[in-house]
Amino acid sequence: MTMNLFPKSSKFPTVPKTNKRNPRYVLLRKARLDLHRRALRAQRRDQSEVCGVLIADSKCRLVLHFLENRNASPGRFEISTSDLKAAQKTARSIGMKMVGTFHSHPIGDAFPSRSDLHHAKPNSLMLIYDVCGREVGLWKIKKKLSGKTYDKLPISPVTR
Repeated sequence: MTMNLFPKSSKFPTVPKTNKRNPRYVLLRKARLDLHRRALRAQRRDQSEVCGVLIADSKCRLVLHFLENRNASPGRFEISTSDLKAAQKTARSIGMKMVGTFHSHPIGDAFPSRSDLHHAKPNSLMLIYDVCGREVGLWKIKKKLSGKTYDKLPISPVTR
């Protein structure tokens, strides 16, 4: 199954120049609005989280590929291995790369929790959306001797 994450008719705004050391990621307004709409609906329904994978093109534009949350507990998320593999295959087939995951925090800040860090892969990205504060945080997960940590990455809002 092939999915078109960027419709052919899409015209993208100019993206800030990036380099491999300090890429500047961009989340399009439409993707952010879709994330807010879905996350707010899940929060109101049963305090559940929405989740999925982050896919990036060569210009560091992020695509949110929503996946089913396999954990029914409020404030938790889980993505199945088979869903991750399928998303990675789809991203590769359209010349893009899976760079991490995203999820919402129904009643918390847009910072990685202990559980988020425990399940995250080192050197991956994690985007977290705070439903109440309407804030987006983008984090680079790093491994260190005492466990995992994270660095905040800049994310450029784009209005189109």
